[in-house]
Amino acid sequence: MRARHHRAADQELAEATLYHDRERPGYGERFVDAFHASRDFLLQFPNSGRPGLRGTRSWKITNFPYSIVYVVLDEILFIIAVAHHRRRPGYWRSRLR
Repeated sequence: MRARHHRAADQELAEATLYHDRERPGYGERFVDAFHASRDFLLQFPNSGRPGLRGTRSWKITNFPYSIVYVVLDEILFIIAVAHHRRRPGYWRSRLR
């Protein structure tokens, strides 16, 4: 299995990384490391995430208020969003096309 990311999810990851690094130097790197650890776990165990809307699943990123929202398509873990827990729920639904 391999991972692919929606363009907007990549943008969310980059923005969150910069935000955390501005707020606490070094935390941007911690966030990226936590994201990669979560993604690597999901590549091995793709059905571990909590089921959601229209076949999506979500997995909380350890120690950060974000979740990876994804779908499994054949042998691809497609990451739809890197969603902050306080952001409007389901804002990423339009990405499911």
